[in-house]
Amino acid sequence: MKLRVALALILIVCLTIPASSRPLLKQNDEGEQPQLTTEEEQAARALALKFATGLRETDGDIEPLVQQFFVSDFDELLRSKECHSDMPYNWAYIALDPALIPQLNNKELRRLYVTIIQLFYLHMTKIMPRYIAESEDDESGGQIEDAIPPEIVSLVKNDPTFSALYHEWKMREAAKQTRVDARAEAETNGLRLNEIAGAGDVEEHDSAEAIVTTIKQVQALLTLGDKLIEAMYRYSAVHPAPPELADRANSEIEIDEPHLTVIDKETCGRPKETRFICVHIEVFTDVQFYLELESVGGELKIIRLMPVAGD
Repeated sequence: MKLRVALALILIVCLTIPASSRPLLKQNDEGEQPQLTTEEEQAARALALKFATGLRETDGDIEPLVQQFFVSDFDELLRSKECHSDMPYNWAYIALDPALIPQLNNKELRRLYVTIIQLFYLHMTKIMPRYIAESEDDESGGQIEDAIPPEIVSLVKNDPTFSALYHEWKMREAAKQTRVDARAEAETNGLRLNEIAGAGDVEEHDSAEAIVTTIKQVQALLTLGDKLIEAMYRYSAVHPAPPELADRANSEIEIDEPHLTVIDKETCGRPKETRFICVHIEVFTDVQFYLELESVGGELKIIRLMPVAGD
């Protein structure tokens, strides 16, 4: 895989929402799911609209929005793998070692979370629009690696920490593929796995991600993230989106119908039977987020926020 392809996936941060990261629904005796009240639905829509508007105003920087919109134990929840199984610790091919989390302070963890979300937002709003416009004019349709400007490629490629992690990812990917191929050969030939060199058990979620294991690596990646954000702003100033895409800043924010989740076990430090309101918002067509809201003192607050790749 070309480096630019890897960079595209990392910068876009195309995160999906694994089923394991969602609270389980609790059904009543008739098998029906509990429903939102009219007041809860209205409140959820109002908060989602205000939050999405805030994201537009801050260009995806959620730091100024945390105090107003998020639960008070936001920083503590970032340490919970059970609550944030997919965020903020995974960039496409780079994962934070869970053992490292206790060594990071709240400021570092929050900065990591905020940086990843803003990289996703800026790439989709300031880099991709120009790529989309050019690919529509190109009969070949364009290649994903073309969506990364040379200045940004250079920043990442020349960063020693990222380069080392990228090399580690390639080695892990090759080793994983060797195991997959060996297992396929064993199954084809009816042989036992121990009779095939290099054939180990391949778990369904066997990871080939590079692992960040030191605070120094985290700090280096955060510095790189800041440089990338600055580079995206510089790039968009010189290469603005075409008018038909730039005008979307005034487009309507889409909010899917909120739905209720009643957790059937302790989740994110919340007891069984806690009501979460789940909302999917479309800030722009290709900038979408999945929110989980909790009522705190009669006011809804965000307990989890996950970026979602647009269609």
